[in-house]
Amino acid sequence: MKSESIDRLNSLLRDEVSAIETYSKAETRARSKHIREVLVFCQMQHQRRAQRLTERITTLGGKPSYNGHPWGALVKLIASNVFSFDEKLAIAVLEEGEDVGLISYKEALKKVDSASVRMIETDLLPTQIFTREMIHDLKESLADSDLTSGSSGKFGEP
Repeated sequence: MKSESIDRLNSLLRDEVSAIETYSKAETRARSKHIREVLVFCQMQHQRRAQRLTERITTLGGKPSYNGHPWGALVKLIASNVFSFDEKLAIAVLEEGEDVGLISYKEALKKVDSASVRMIETDLLPTQIFTREMIHDLKESLADSDLTSGSSGKFGEP
């Protein structure tokens, strides 16, 4: 169980590291101050979860794995200079990533030791739900109002 717990926690850690990178790239391309603030807040939540996972993996005697994971594809998408991204679309992509993260945490509950289950249930999962809600609310606010001050909503455009 210890080895399986470490493997699953490392998988979650890789997701968090990729999410941190994704939010960092998205934040640099967002034009609206409000959007940037939400993205930075979400990135900080991912950093905190990554730290908690790192601590737990180390406590179990494992070595934390920081190499990217599925979020890495989002990093490439958002960071790519080939496309001019619409903020609304990018936020929707981030929301999908948060949904994947939520599912990953719920699935991990079946594959980790009891102390890790408690950590996920009482700390990581609730904050993942909150991060997902923040991005969902941002997406809804973009649909309801023009936070981009009349612009096209594309990243990097004045």
